[in-house]
Amino acid sequence: MNPDPIADLRRARFVLLTTFRSSGQPVATPVWVVQDREHLAVLTNLDSGKVRRLRRDASITLAPCSPQGKPVPSAQPVRGRAQVITDPLTVKRVWALVRRKYAVEHAVLRVLGLVRPAWRRWDGPQAVLHLDLAPPKATPAGTSTSDDIRPPTARHPRSHGPRHPSAGSEKV
Repeated sequence: MNPDPIADLRRARFVLLTTFRSSGQPVATPVWVVQDREHLAVLTNLDSGKVRRLRRDASITLAPCSPQGKPVPSAQPVRGRAQVITDPLTVKRVWALVRRKYAVEHAVLRVLGLVRPAWRRWDGPQAVLHLDLAPPKATPAGTSTSDDIRPPTARHPRSHGPRHPSAGSEKV
């Protein structure tokens, strides 16, 4: 186990960003990540599902992963919160950081986007996700606790709780 999982995230080429639906179900997406001043930052379309989910619930987990989104086996997920930033100067600054860190990948995607317009993910308004990460909690033995990853909720937040087994089954 690496003693500093946040440093691992800063060095990672790809990270698995997990956001949460209103039901509590996690949605994991592999993303590029850059260091933007004191935050890790992700660039995404303003109308993406990530942005919609984060506007409702800013909770996230982040872990190093492969380009296909497979978590690194030895990696420890880190909990945090994300802030959606739409300021044009911040978006421009983060774009420059992305182009610098991912020069080859970015160039390939630009060429593919010319051939196949559906792959142009940079069209339209952009947002930056500033990620504020909390160091994982540790037990006395130095291993992380199971609450490093947000557990799914037991019921939908708009429901009125669990139904009684006999509710609605009475014969009138």
